[in-house]
Amino acid sequence: MKIKGFITHKPAEKYADCQDYFAIDKTKRRIAIADGMTQSIFPLEWARLLSQMAIGERAEDLSALCEEWKRYAESELKRLQDEGAATWALELCLAERKGAGATLCSFYMDRDSRCSGQVLGDSCLIEIDEDYRIHKFYKSGKKELFDYRPEYYDVYNGVVGNEEPIRTELENPKCFIAATDAISEFLYLKQQKQQEQEYVRRLVSVSSHKEFCELVDSWRAEGMHNDDSTAVIIEIDENPEWELVAVDSLEQLIEEEENNAKESSSVNNSPEIEEPQDNPDDVNSVEAGSPEIEESQDNSGDAIDPLDGDYSGVSRWLMELKEWVVDSYRRLKEILRGIYLSYKNAKLY
Repeated sequence: MKIKGFITHKPAEKYADCQDYFAIDKTKRRIAIADGMTQSIFPLEWARLLSQMAIGERAEDLSALCEEWKRYAESELKRLQDEGAATWALELCLAERKGAGATLCSFYMDRDSRCSGQVLGDSCLIEIDEDYRIHKFYKSGKKELFDYRPEYYDVYNGVVGNEEPIRTELENPKCFIAATDAISEFLYLKQQKQQEQEYVRRLVSVSSHKEFCELVDSWRAEGMHNDDSTAVIIEIDENPEWELVAVDSLEQLIEEEENNAKESSSVNNSPEIEEPQDNPDDVNSVEAGSPEIEESQDNSGDAIDPLDGDYSGVSRWLMELKEWVVDSYRRLKEILRGIYLSYKNAKLY
């Protein structure tokens, strides 16, 4: 069996902003995929903890997991305070026990290609038959609908909804796809039109992170929801042993992103190299008092030609502008999230 796992972030965001997470344990033959809820606090950390718990990397005790998330939230609050960041929204949410939420799909696969596990929310396991048709979606909540109110695990309130069991049915499945809601919903809508075969084939054929990102971009252009997108693909063959063919690491993607940003910043902040001056003894140099020099002196007050000269200063300014826009967007998103949670809490009480 060949296992592939891929993840990418929302458009205009970074991997550090991603709220999906997946985990694979080859030895235990377990897979988990989680989607942190945007309207919650530190959703990626909660999705990570849930996924790691589901494959056995952490104790299978939800209450202990909640305490671990709380310790993380408190450490992040202190870090932000030490950096002088505005933390009133985070402090308000923690004081009012408004934590993180995430959907979770986790399962075990035996050597006969049968899956068993459980799911809460719209992170799905999709069972595919030999003709690349979707046999069944395994999710909780309304079976016929993907919406913006999935069931989920909450840090303070535990299970919000009803966990559904996973017991796959096909004797000879072609493959399985575990996916978060953007991809699951997109394939569900294609299935309703009996058009899913081509799309399932394309997803199963993906062999690298780059190909996955290109596929997600093309599906977004066709109307797929602009959300973090994650898929784990299990291709069934004659070998019952798991082979990890291509598996993304979100931690590695974040690290590479940060290193690239540092390198870009270093290049843009490097000292400018002065161009060599003309040699006055050069017979090809322009003599003082020549018409060329006089024309240059007469036009010394004119505006700089934008199509001429050194662009390093402009490039640096554009990079600084981009960083400011991204930072402002993230800060605004955090403020709006705090306002939303405060409004939601006010309505509840």
